[in-house]
Amino acid sequence: MSLITELKKFVNLIKEKKIEAYYFSATLASLISLTPIARKIGFFYFFIFALLTFIMVEMRRKDYQELPWPDAWETVLALGIISLSFAWNMASERMFGAEGFGQTDFCILLAGIFLLFFGISNYRKIWQPLAIVFGSRFSLALLSLLYHYYFIQISGLFVRIVVGIMSGIGYPVISGRPATPGSPANAFTVYGINETSTAVVDWGCTGLPSLLLFSFVLASIIINLRIGRKEKIIWTTFGVLGAFITNIVRMIMLALIMYYYDLKTMLWVHSHIGDFLFVLWVAIFWLLMPHEKVSVITEA
Repeated sequence: MSLITELKKFVNLIKEKKIEAYYFSATLASLISLTPIARKIGFFYFFIFALLTFIMVEMRRKDYQELPWPDAWETVLALGIISLSFAWNMASERMFGAEGFGQTDFCILLAGIFLLFFGISNYRKIWQPLAIVFGSRFSLALLSLLYHYYFIQISGLFVRIVVGIMSGIGYPVISGRPATPGSPANAFTVYGINETSTAVVDWGCTGLPSLLLFSFVLASIIINLRIGRKEKIIWTTFGVLGAFITNIVRMIMLALIMYYYDLKTMLWVHSHIGDFLFVLWVAIFWLLMPHEKVSVITEA
């Protein structure tokens, strides 16, 4: 057989299995987060965004599989969006001094891959995964820009909860810095075995971005389930409360590391544990979701 014939067979196979091909392509692209051009902090975000779009596509698998294959102009535009992610990355490094392939670059890349398989003219049926990627990412950035002061106050609330729990179980932890009047409310000090160290908790460090992101995605998932309004409220409350508790547990774990080890070790763990726990909670929540409810949507 000729090479052209084999290529045609391969293209037809992709068209028949385009959902699986999309999953494979997006997952393969997420490996970029493991390369030297990825940021040291937040490198797992692309996988998170990809995982969430996978869930949304899987819930409407039949509908997405039956969407017409993108036209030539849509394919060219999608490839242009993919290229834009790398162009934006280079431009942001020059203009803003950003380092590595950031979350915005990840979002643009994922959106391009998504449109490459499902087309742009089908926007009425594919808007939810794209809204998750762009809506969650840029709404968080906008909120942090406009309401930074209030987020710092919320960070102080998280600190008080963590300090209260740690003190309650007998660990020497205080709010703020020792012997420093007026020290920020979003800081806490741990009198550890090896050293006394202070951590300043910015709003991003509280897990609020992942909590807001989870809430955004949760609303998109719950609204699609064919269940009553009361059940939707219950599952939404359970999901948000679980994400909140996960963040508190993460901060307590970091405080314990400061006590038994040192600040340097805590900062290293801090760079990785948040993303891991967030994905873990998404997986747990998805498994706890009544399968008969999800299957109704999958077969719709």
